[in-house]
Amino acid sequence: MPHGDGYPAPGVPRWSGLCDECISCLLACDSARTSCEDSADYWRWKSETDCWYAYGWVCWYVEPGNDQDGACINYNSCMISASLQHQWDYWQCASTQSSCREYSCGHACLCHGWPHE
Repeated sequence: MPHGDGYPAPGVPRWSGLCDECISCLLACDSARTSCEDSADYWRWKSETDCWYAYGWVCWYVEPGNDQDGACINYNSCMISASLQHQWDYWQCASTQSSCREYSCGHACLCHGWPHE
């Protein structure tokens, strides 16, 4: 087996197990997760804003302490929904990142020791 530039010593993962192709693939998956989470954050903010305009202001300003129309109950339910959706979205982002790393980067990284770093 040849030694020298570009060839690993027997049994030693090349460049500590990560080549440029592998690293750039992993980084792409990571940045996809980040933009996915940014989008999820935006939609949470949008949902919470919608909750406020639909129910929140009535609860806080029109009927404080006297929830005649159920505005406060609806507002709280709406906010909980937004939070649960956000958690689900984040889980989806993480799941997508894992799949990306496994399937897109698997070939690029497998021969270089990843993911057993």
